[in-house]
Parts: sequence; C-alpha cells; structure tokens
Amino acid sequence: MDHLARLQEFFRSLFQFDLADLDFGLYRLFRIKQDEIEAFITAQLPREVDAAFAEVSAGDKEYLEREIERLTQQIQDNLTDDAILPGGEIAPAYADTRVGRAYTEARRKLRAIEVTEGHKAEVFNHLVTFFSRYYEEGDFIPRRRYGARETYAVPYRGEEVFFHWANRDQHYVKTHERFLDYAFTVRDLTGAYRVRFTIAAASVPRDNTKGSRRYFFPRPDSAAYDADSRAFTLPFEYRLPTPEEAGAYGSNSQAQEAILEEAVPRILEAVPDENLRALLGQDQRTEQDVADGKPEMPLLLRRLRHFCRRNTSDYFIHRDLRGFLTRELEFYIKDQVLHLMDLEADLDAKRRVVRT
Repeated sequence: MDHLARLQEFFRSLFQFDLADLDFGLYRLFRIKQDEIEAFITAQLPREVDAAFAEVSAGDKEYLEREIERLTQQIQDNLTDDAILPGGEIAPAYADTRVGRAYTEARRKLRAIEVTEGHKAEVFNHLVTFFSRYYEEGDFIPRRRYGARETYAVPYRGEEVFFHWANRDQHYVKTHERFLDYAFTVRDLTGAYRVRFTIAAASVPRDNTKGSRRYFFPRPDSAAYDADSRAFTLPFEYRLPTPEEAGAYGSNSQAQEAILEEAVPRILEAVPDENLRALLGQDQRTEQDVADGKPEMPLLLRRLRHFCRRNTSDYFIHRDLRGFLTRELEFYIKDQVLHLMDLEADLDAKRRVVRT
C-alpha cells in the first residue's frame, strides 16, 4: 500500500465508512455525506496536495530566478563578461569567489526545486501520523500531544495558579438507557437484507445511578426472520447476570465481550437464510490485523460490539475542534517536521513540505 492509499484508508476509517449502512443519528448524516467525503478523499485531497506543491514551487522558482538574475548582473559588474559560460555555469576561475559560490548555489536550488514523489509521500505520512495521535480504538480524542516521547502538553501561559483537566474545552454527554433500535443493511448479488437489534426487556438502575454492572444478552432463541422483506430481528435483554452467567463470563469490563463472542455462533445458527448467514459471518479484519495475528472478527460481532457500546458509552464533544487541530498542527510542524538536526541538510525541501 503506497503512502496516499494509506492516508485514504485511514480517513475512511476515521469517518467510519464501515458503518455507513447504519440508519440513525450521526451515521445517517455520514451516509448522506459519504459520496462527498469519498470524493474529497479520492480526488480532491491528492489534487490539493499537488496544487499546494505547485504553488510553493512556483513561488520558490520565481524567487530563485530573480536571485540568479541579480547575481548575474553583479558578476558582470564586478568580474568579467566571460565569467559566466554559454551554458550558464560560472567559469572555474571565478567559482570560488563569494558571488560565484552564491550564483552556483542558486542554480543548484533552482534545478532541485521540482517536487518529487518523496516529498508528497512525506506530506501524506505526516498527515497520517498527526491525525493518528488523536484517533484511538475507533474514537477521536482531542488531547494535546507533545513530542515523540511525551504524552500530553498543557497550554500553560505563566499564571500563578492554573487548573487543567484531561477533557478541557470539551462538553460531557452522558448516555441514558433509551435503547433505540439498531439497524443496518448487508447486500449480496441477490439484493439487500435488513438486520435489526431490539431491546425486549431491560432492567436499569434507578435515576441512571451506577450500581451492579448490567450487560446486553442476545436472545437468538427469540430471533425472527421475514422472508418477504428479507429482515432479521434479534432481541436483547439488558439485565444483571445470573450467578451462573457471572461465573461463566466474569463481572468485569471484559464480560460483555465474552457474552457477545459466545453468542455469535448461536445467532448465526438462528439465521435461516444461508446468504444472510454468510454475509454476517464475513471476516472484517484488515490485512494488517491478519499480519498482527488478531483473531477472526465476523461482521456480526463487529455490529454487536457497536450496538452495546452505543448504548453504554459516555462521550465528549469538543467545542472548537477546528481551532484545536489548527493549534496542534502548528505545534506538530515545529516539533516533528522541522527537526533542528535536519535543517542544514535539507532546509529547502523541508520548507516546501511545511508550506504545503
């Protein structure tokens, strides 16, 4: 996978294109805007990078051409008319003079100004690295990052007393047990299937207070399939585990995952349509996941995880995400792109990458 394809794949993951068939909330908006987002990722993004490099290169070229013209005039005024050879090079006799060295260096920079694929790859890699700092396990987490070794940076301005917390400038949104239906669509050559998760029964803590941990239990024995509408409905119970279930699955944060993994084969057995069963059993791992040795992840398990997480996870909304990312990008460029040890060696190339 080349650098551009890696960036495009990352953005598709960031915008959760794999959930584009969901039909509620923010995902409905993503589905409506998916064609526009895909057009930006596929066509507009590489085009804008090319245009930015062209603009930067054109400006640098114009500057260097004026500089060479000025140095040429200076050489003719202070040396001799034959100091510059017909091919444009400085005559060897004058190559070691101060103006001769400046003229040679300006011509070298002009020849090297063309953008290489390496420069573009560096931009694409930096974009992936920058956004990856805030993307964690499917969530975008806007926390201030500092350097390659440090974890976070606090924007301290010298106050005598300064209060800071991890979710500063973010609004906390607490989930409530509304238990809205969760529906998605899968397709094959025969057409579309509709899959819906519903809550058949729920035992919730009073006033949404925290108490004993409750879990989602699928009920494949009560699942229903309508062949005419090609719709499969899977009910759930949200409740405390029985003593036997607590012993089998545990009572910590991993219990819900164990419940879902154990239920997947039973749910697939409850699907009467062979095509739908095959679609729900498709492995969702990426090539990198397979290379890393991660276990198989059927589409059904992925959707079950998302359904449970959607109903139980609190989250934060940043009040000025664009401003936050703009400030973070400025710091990232200074800290991660413009390494002091590299400036002397490739200042012009670095400058073009930064300006892009």
